[in-house]
Amino acid sequence: MPKKILIYSIPFGFGPTGKAIILANHLKKKHDVHIASFGHSLHLIKKSIHDINIWDCRSRNIEEWDAYLLEDVDTLISIMDLQLVRSVKTKYPNVITIFIDSLLSWRVDEDSHNFLEDVIMVDFYIAQYFPGIENQILQTRLPELIKKLYIVCPIISKNDTFSLKNGVDDCLLIHYGGVNSPVVTFEQYLPFLKNTTEAIIKEFYGKKRLFFAGNIDLMKYFQGFFKEYSCAVFDCFSHNDFKQVLSRSRIFVTTPGIESSYESFSFGKPTLFLYPMNSTQLHQVQHFVDMGFSSTITKLGLDDFRYISNKNISYKQKTLELCNLCNKLSLDKKYEKIVSSAIYDLYPSNKSIQASLDRQAKFVPTKLENGLLILDKILEKEFN
Repeated sequence: MPKKILIYSIPFGFGPTGKAIILANHLKKKHDVHIASFGHSLHLIKKSIHDINIWDCRSRNIEEWDAYLLEDVDTLISIMDLQLVRSVKTKYPNVITIFIDSLLSWRVDEDSHNFLEDVIMVDFYIAQYFPGIENQILQTRLPELIKKLYIVCPIISKNDTFSLKNGVDDCLLIHYGGVNSPVVTFEQYLPFLKNTTEAIIKEFYGKKRLFFAGNIDLMKYFQGFFKEYSCAVFDCFSHNDFKQVLSRSRIFVTTPGIESSYESFSFGKPTLFLYPMNSTQLHQVQHFVDMGFSSTITKLGLDDFRYISNKNISYKQKTLELCNLCNKLSLDKKYEKIVSSAIYDLYPSNKSIQASLDRQAKFVPTKLENGLLILDKILEKEFN
């Protein structure tokens, strides 16, 4: 008899949601799968999945979730929301809880009471690989607190239909991720987002095919603001369509989100990183710069970004300062030239492109087991 599995994606970006979609499509072959989220994440789920039960849950109030017969769920797979795991496990202790974490490399410094209490409620902790994560974990109490901890390859889907053998078009895919959060909305980032888009359109419109991807509200705004550039595509793509465009693009330009980076690297795409728009992106782009990535525009203002990163301030205040810095730097007279030059530097004719691709490949390790296979083994063992 199929088991009832609930997958929840925290609605703070399309990275966790893309992972939820991959898991749902994988697990539905054997189980009764339900998927839950809200806001922009729910919009992407509905656009990407049509044969799975979808829950619109806007809070961690378990009574609200009970309307969907939460008590019948055998397993909860929570992507990036530890508090939900705690809430469900407290009321329904028999539910198997699986937490999938893309940010453990940045959580290892956390020793807050709430974080430690939430961690012990997790039955299976699946951490996505990031360079250096193994040594970081050993310096913490996490191994003694987490019942079963797995470090896995990025949970990304690769399909034969997205093979480079199908050809590569002379187009650019520009992705604005992490625009909305509990702290800021895309309107607050508009100077940075518009200036970046204008810089790319000014240099490449009519020369390359341009695809811009982001959340539905931002893309609708750009469709109106840049309506005279009718050949540029602004869309909130389904997860499958996004991968299709990515697979056929020559260059990928993106804010430095974790999931979009891994998907681009797995396709072997030269990737340019824009300015970080939240703390997670800030940590990641710093790591890329320290590893010698030339493919980032953050060289302009890097000291300012490091200064914000090292400040002992709240997540909210740090995000607001990042927002102000992104907007300020994009107004610099050199910004337009920096963006266009950085894109040209990534074209295959550039001699340094292979070195950049080799560095990217280090972020998609082959020695670790695939996260989907780990999940299959866990469920098979628990349900048999």
